[in-house]
Amino acid sequence: MDLKRLSVVLPAYNESENIVTLLREIALIAPTLGLAVEVIVVDDGSDDGTSASVSSVVDGLLSSIETIVLIRLNRRCGQTMATTVGLAYATGEAVVIMDADGQNDPADIPTLVALFKEGYDLVCGWRKDRKDARLKKVLPSKIANRLIASLTGVPVRDLGCSLRVYRRWLVERLLEHGFHHRYLPIFCSALGARMTEVPVHHRPRLRGHSKYGLSRIFSVLKDLPFLVALSRLPTPSVVDRVLVGLSGAFFVSAGTLAAFLGLSLIGVGLAIVSFLLGVATFLVWRRVRKWWQPLGRRSLTDVVAEIRQFTGVSAS
Repeated sequence: MDLKRLSVVLPAYNESENIVTLLREIALIAPTLGLAVEVIVVDDGSDDGTSASVSSVVDGLLSSIETIVLIRLNRRCGQTMATTVGLAYATGEAVVIMDADGQNDPADIPTLVALFKEGYDLVCGWRKDRKDARLKKVLPSKIANRLIASLTGVPVRDLGCSLRVYRRWLVERLLEHGFHHRYLPIFCSALGARMTEVPVHHRPRLRGHSKYGLSRIFSVLKDLPFLVALSRLPTPSVVDRVLVGLSGAFFVSAGTLAAFLGLSLIGVGLAIVSFLLGVATFLVWRRVRKWWQPLGRRSLTDVVAEIRQFTGVSAS
């Protein structure tokens, strides 16, 4: 596929102090890419004037950026939904997603695009020298990244770095199946994407405040069984056989253990553990199977149209 157009998707929540500077930085590097560049800002229900800040600079940037689209959600829907909306509006053969807080550096986009042109479907940024609080963010992130990489087999060192470039077919498949923004490389790996990772600049947050904290650790632990099943058992038929078999085995063993041990405390305890493992395995199977059966009778065109129907383009 010829690369003629690059889309840059910016999910933003209460980033009025950062978004204008970021757009101007993108405008500086856009002419160096040799591509038509469109920028899609998705205002995730901000109440600090983020949309007004974008609108105030659109006209002055259109000499460098071909198209700027502003989409305002009427309430906060979260980063995953804001990213999904942005992807539904993106038209480029290559799509960059990056944070709107100014910590990702647009100057890295040419490096990512150069690797992308070598044939990769996904080029991931790696915040090798991260400018965040070490105990609150950097250390927990490193532990989570290593744990997830070792269990899923997806060799990405920085799942938390939003700065990545995606090939068009991958964007379409992600819209079909759904995703969580935090684990995009794992979803892409399950879809068969060829990916690489490259160090990128990471800048300290100068204005505003972070929307995430240590609570993300619990979300990662909750999602981990699903991610492991998705990455290790990517074929739906294999998922059905293995996870349903495990689920049934745990359920059967629950009653067997209790009966064999004469309903003793140990037997009851083991039976409860086996039963809970069976329930957990069944829930993981149902979630993985649902992901592999994405749209039902709807086409991708219908899904994109549905997303656009409930969002409004405020500026272009």
